[in-house]
Amino acid sequence: WWICFFKMLKEEGHYDETDQIQRDCLIFAFYDIIQRELTELVHMWNTHLIRRGRDVINGIPNELFYLPDMRGYDDCSTTYSDLDMEFTMQYIKEKPFLTVQFLTLTNILIEEENLQKPTTPMEALIFYLDLVHLINTIEY
Repeated sequence: WWICFFKMLKEEGHYDETDQIQRDCLIFAFYDIIQRELTELVHMWNTHLIRRGRDVINGIPNELFYLPDMRGYDDCSTTYSDLDMEFTMQYIKEKPFLTVQFLTLTNILIEEENLQKPTTPMEALIFYLDLVHLINTIEY
């Protein structure tokens, strides 16, 4: 439903993908909420039961991945170096494409305007619109 939601924002004139400020504000407002939903989806998927079917093995994805020998399957996992894992973990924890300057500015605005970080899609929409407005009204 996120794709439809963002298309609606664009169609209603609330989002212009060519506007860097709007893109950054959209990422800042919605990133944590979308990430939380994706994490929940991954958990649901990895703990559901796959039924036996033609050319399909059955079981729970997490068990099949972490304990393949218990089901009579081969362990096909790959090992990575600590450096690869450290780099990957650092990369996925950062909000993509947001500059230090943008993050500094938004944190100042959040504090000055007493804004609350959003926890729902509707709160994120209001937060996004407020941020765009506040940044666009700053005199340089």
